[in-house]
Amino acid sequence: MEQLAADTAIAYETDMTGAEMREFREKLGWSQQRLATALGMSVSRIVDYERGTTRGVGKPVTIPRVVELACEMLLVKHERGEI
Repeated sequence: MEQLAADTAIAYETDMTGAEMREFREKLGWSQQRLATALGMSVSRIVDYERGTTRGVGKPVTIPRVVELACEMLLVKHERGEI
């Protein structure tokens, strides 16, 4: 798992994409609901991030750096068995 954290940090040096968020979530074995709860946001926001657009309107969405950093911290805590 330590290597996973290193690989993830390298992969996300630039803005995290929706596909990368989905891959991150799947590596943890988490549902969209569990990730949303851990990040303190709605499931619909996770769906929007993973799709790269808002539902209905179809506007492009960008994953904020703070969300990306929170994902990286969740990975570290997951590897330590803290969550």
